[in-house]
Amino acid sequence: RQRDRARALAALAAAAVPAKVRTGSLAGFAESLAARARGVSLPVVEGELRASYAYTWTLQGTFATRAHQKRANAAAERALVRDAEPWAALASHGSAHDRSDLLRAAWKTLLLCHPHDTLCGCSIDQVARAMDLRLEDALSQAAGVREDSLSDLVRHDPAFAHARSSEWAPCVIVRNRAPRTREGVAEVEVARLMARVRVGPGSGREATPEALPPAFSLSRDNAPLAVQVLDRAIRYDRVDSPLAYPREALVESARALVWVRRVRGYGTASLTIGGESNAVPAPYAVRAGQRWMENEWLRVSIEDDGAVSVTSVSPATTLASALSVEDVGDGGDLYTPSPRGGTVRTRRLEGVRLTHGGPLRAELAGSFVLDVPAGLAPGRESRSNESHAMQVNVVVTLDAGDRFVRVRVSGDNACRDHRLRIVFHTGLAGAATVADAAFGPVVRSPIVAPPGSTEMPPPTAPLARYVTRDAGSRGVTVYSDGLAEYESADNGDVAITLLRAVGDLSRSDLPERPGHAGWPSPTPDAQCLGPFEGRFALLMHGGRDAATIDRIERTCDDALLPLTGLTLRSALGAPPETFGVELDGEGLAFLACKPSDDAEWTVLRCVNLLERPAAGGWRCGFPVREAMRARLDETPVEAAAIDGAGIPLQAGPREILTLLVR
Repeated sequence: RQRDRARALAALAAAAVPAKVRTGSLAGFAESLAARARGVSLPVVEGELRASYAYTWTLQGTFATRAHQKRANAAAERALVRDAEPWAALASHGSAHDRSDLLRAAWKTLLLCHPHDTLCGCSIDQVARAMDLRLEDALSQAAGVREDSLSDLVRHDPAFAHARSSEWAPCVIVRNRAPRTREGVAEVEVARLMARVRVGPGSGREATPEALPPAFSLSRDNAPLAVQVLDRAIRYDRVDSPLAYPREALVESARALVWVRRVRGYGTASLTIGGESNAVPAPYAVRAGQRWMENEWLRVSIEDDGAVSVTSVSPATTLASALSVEDVGDGGDLYTPSPRGGTVRTRRLEGVRLTHGGPLRAELAGSFVLDVPAGLAPGRESRSNESHAMQVNVVVTLDAGDRFVRVRVSGDNACRDHRLRIVFHTGLAGAATVADAAFGPVVRSPIVAPPGSTEMPPPTAPLARYVTRDAGSRGVTVYSDGLAEYESADNGDVAITLLRAVGDLSRSDLPERPGHAGWPSPTPDAQCLGPFEGRFALLMHGGRDAATIDRIERTCDDALLPLTGLTLRSALGAPPETFGVELDGEGLAFLACKPSDDAEWTVLRCVNLLERPAAGGWRCGFPVREAMRARLDETPVEAAAIDGAGIPLQAGPREILTLLVR
């Protein structure tokens, strides 16, 4: 509390004359404001409120500061919102386990990363290092909640199974992290026992690993499935029990693809591991050559000049040179970028090779190589004459049945004071830009500062999950797995920042923002030396009508939350398949499925992405006896209709709907 509070308030009251000053609470202020507003015509404030240049700095240049932390934070948020919370909520309907406290602990850990300047990245290095540990902690907690909840859902008791290792029948549990029925390629880990590992006094030398047959099969309900093995590794694997010492083993871990049909929304499917390979074709396949790959919808080829060409069947479109990378010097600080020197660019992908040839996944790999200056020259107005060959590794992936292309980028940064970006060339010059934001997509245009502003707006903007170039009759959407800054250019290019390397918390010599935005302090860790990575996807589609908006959202789930599965080594027979919740309705997008804060309900939340009303509903895999419409803070408002295990919805334009069910 402020010292001499009464005297300070008296001074404020004297200075405010003729306005009146009185003390109160936030709740009292809100009640007073609401009372005054009744019957009064109030102004409507619209937009994202990202600009106040006539008043003060807005510091919109932080979206790529410590970019790897933004990406890790996005992964942690997805792990909680789309993996841990839904499974925990669904598991609570069939067991006595309430994991609300564990979820709150995980969220508290993650939210400690979110205060102003922490997630923005404009803090000293010690704060950033603490954030790294919290992000790792939140991911671990989310994974623990997810695994324990899934065990409840598939009726697997780890303590009971632990004592019956001779009866183990390992299987793969595929989970669907989307609120709709899906089928297609699932990436799974198949763990096969090679040797048991004893631990502690008298354990002796490890047993000689058992030689495993190279081939294995996966089946569902005794029907063999199409499988493609991507790679294999030998690792240790531990089976835990809440009541006994863990059981350790040496296993062969195969990363494999399997074609699975019809996994219900937030449901699971059980796959049996067999000892022999069965050549079963999938309903869709991908074909490939040394420099090309294609499925029914798309063709990707690397031309002789190194250009990455992507052709879509529907709509009939070709991006003759879809990808490039570029690098520019940056003399700014953690708050504000300040481009320096010329931009280094290349569209030539070198060392092209086919790393996977189908039938479920094809993959082409290569590298963009840039001659990047080592840093800024003395005086900081230009770039150094010393340079490094920066290799930006690119992997382009096409799966059977997919209508989008995945792009994985990685490398090792050895340079300072620069910004590295991947550029997607959509070819849609003059098109509108629509970007995903907190509560759905928004149309964006560059910020223009009014005369007299002391800060220059950057041409970049925040990227939640995707950005679309919309040309009316057709469009292209680029997805990002957490890198959070993009620039949409008039020529149709969408550039996403891979890293922005600077070494000062604040500088006072920037033309974009004269004066310190924070305390001057060196931040050598923010030069982001070392490995970097980003994962993206590219979707070519028609104009932005309701069906396309819905397709963009569904593809986002397919790109960022694909079907995936892990081996349950201690399974005692094939676990039952499960069904959680599904959301129907064109334009309705999932926001949450979670235990309510009071642990009395399951919260189901969605948003209407359309500018018109939308109809749909939730379907639940558990009996629903009561449903309530609620506010965002989970305060019940009114009863909602129930149709069996479903709850019909009528959503207004861009409306967020929260339901409480039990």
